[in-house]
Amino acid sequence: MNMLSKLLSAGLLTIASASVVALPAGGGSVSFDGVDGIAFAWDKTADTFDFADGVNAVVTDADDSFAAVWTAGDDATFFDFSYAGGVGALSADIWESEGITFSLTSITFLAEGASTVSVEGIGTMTDGIDTISTGIALAFSANGTSTFSWSSTTSIPEPAPLALLGLGLVGIALARRKQNAA
Repeated sequence: MNMLSKLLSAGLLTIASASVVALPAGGGSVSFDGVDGIAFAWDKTADTFDFADGVNAVVTDADDSFAAVWTAGDDATFFDFSYAGGVGALSADIWESEGITFSLTSITFLAEGASTVSVEGIGTMTDGIDTISTGIALAFSANGTSTFSWSSTTSIPEPAPLALLGLGLVGIALARRKQNAA
């Protein structure tokens, strides 16, 4: 019976490690649309985006590992930011949705058109517990519906589930060692 409880505990730790995943651990994309009637301004001359405070966007699509976090209709908040410095270092929170915040830390590519701007770079996603660094592509369209999309192509293992799995395996090894010594 003692061995059964140990195996059950190890199994529960493994299941718990799978359920902790909050950040998308692989590649994928999530797309957002601005909420109609909510203020959004793009100043091409000043290279800035000005979003209304509070919920100002909704998720329109998510795929791959991002689909485990976001579904169409989820609320999102985009924050004002400037890309005036062009390619180089930057530190700006871009959006928050479902408890996850994305911050852009550097711009590696910038292209501006008459009604669009594309920014590529490196950023971090955090849920307040875990943080992952990811390469991103942001594409904003300043058309009447203020459409914006964001995607990631990075595959990074999540540290919390790996730590829980490791802890469970160490527990099994120690229990076996104790049983063999007895």
